[in-house]
Amino acid sequence: MNEKMEEKIENDYHGFFLGNNIKEPVGNLNERWTDVPADVWQKPIHDAWRHLLFSGMPDAGSPLFLDKIWEASVEVLGGLEVSVIVDANDRLFMNSGSPGLVDYGGVMVSGMKLPLKSWIHTHPFGVAFWSGTDRRTLRTWRPILNQAIVLGGEERLIWEKKQGREVMTKIVETDKFPLN
Repeated sequence: MNEKMEEKIENDYHGFFLGNNIKEPVGNLNERWTDVPADVWQKPIHDAWRHLLFSGMPDAGSPLFLDKIWEASVEVLGGLEVSVIVDANDRLFMNSGSPGLVDYGGVMVSGMKLPLKSWIHTHPFGVAFWSGTDRRTLRTWRPILNQAIVLGGEERLIWEKKQGREVMTKIVETDKFPLN
């Protein structure tokens, strides 16, 4: 973790109190954690999605698309969570957050069409699992969401509705699995 990131963690997580009063963070989460303009980190994701749309296969679970989201999270943004929502009209709504949380504060979501096709977000520390916040979000969005994917390193955890049922799949990629 770089020095700038450590300073932001100190300010966001350990600086909640000022005397006996709660200190409110200033600005949206995405603005407090990165100076990288949204159009810079979002462009490769948009380009990959546009390629899938033009090919006639707009699949939010496509490795091409998911890899671009992961690269934005860990390479371009240096380990910040990224969230991407694909709406019913195949429009993307994206935001970045902190190393452990992403929200949609300060992001224009007007015009988002329900039901949502997919909600994808990253755990840049490298493990794909449903956090408490993720589970609450899934419970809330369940009626209007068809798929959710969390990316963590070489892992993908997928929840989706298929033929009237809910299916949970974990994918782990590695050069060689230990079979002992």
